[in-house]
Amino acid sequence: MSKLFSPLRLRSVEFPHRVFVSPMCQYSSEDGLPNEWHLVHLGSRAIGGASLVLTEASAVTPEGRITPWDAGIWSERHAKEWKRVTDFIRAHGSVPGMQIAHAGRKASCNKPWLGGKPLPPSDGGWTTLGPSAIPFGDYPVPRAMSVGEIEKTVEDFRRSARFALDAGFDVAEVHAAHGYLIHEFLSPLSNQRTDAYGGSLENRMRFGLAAAIMAGIFYDFQYSQDFGSSAVYDEYQGGDLHRQGYLGQPLGAGRQISSGVWRRDFQNGVVFAKE
Repeated sequence: MSKLFSPLRLRSVEFPHRVFVSPMCQYSSEDGLPNEWHLVHLGSRAIGGASLVLTEASAVTPEGRITPWDAGIWSERHAKEWKRVTDFIRAHGSVPGMQIAHAGRKASCNKPWLGGKPLPPSDGGWTTLGPSAIPFGDYPVPRAMSVGEIEKTVEDFRRSARFALDAGFDVAEVHAAHGYLIHEFLSPLSNQRTDAYGGSLENRMRFGLAAAIMAGIFYDFQYSQDFGSSAVYDEYQGGDLHRQGYLGQPLGAGRQISSGVWRRDFQNGVVFAKE
């Protein structure tokens, strides 16, 4: 018999069943703040009976947004505005969860229905960040992050998780897929650093694991990690992508130091423009 509609308990969180709502970008925020749109969008999923309702990818900094209209969670004001959304979700029997993220070199873009292309600073965009000065396709070249900026971004994930907890979220999902910042560090196609954050698989995992651990284990969160499977691509030669067969190794390595993770999800791309 299917267990889809049976209760599920993960550490301190009880889910009435196993139908979860995945994060969906809404492009409806101003300054990263949720508003009536988010209350209705997420609240209606709770009214509809979903067990876990996850927000869209919510940026840990203004520069971490995919577009200027993405949601965020980088201040006490954001936590306060999200609180009415979590209160509504919980009042209707669902568990509120938040996906926290940083878009890295794929940030600063227009809305999809307006083309989805990178926005220059003159149109409200900004200079993007990445592990290396390697662009995504024909996107602008990102600024390679200094070690200090990497450490600050890890702290940004920790701080944002704290704000999410204050806002009433019971679950945090760390976005490490779709070619965004953590995924960019994982993949040798976008990470060509020669320091402790590049080179070997262990080094490329360092930033993402630090961000996830700071976001989840140090708080009373049930949290998950969303990995991009294209991190398994090792090199691009003669038109062929050569897989090195270490899909899943981040899970094994992660378990040694991140036992608070209760779910990991592998998704396809997109860290390489031809995927």
